[in-house]
Amino acid sequence: MKHPDKAQAMLLENLRIISEHRQRTMLLERQRRASRPGFEMSSSKCSSMDNSSGQ
Repeated sequence: MKHPDKAQAMLLENLRIISEHRQRTMLLERQRRASRPGFEMSSSKCSSMDNSSGQ
């Protein structure tokens, strides 16, 4: 069985890694959205609704 302090340290390290990964992922997503001018979630939903109603 692992020592409680070591187990806690490993959990904290895993949380740090997950947090850093999440921050990088969110930053990349913001950069992707910024690189697509004119792309908005609401406009894409509206255009997909317009296409489906025209069929």
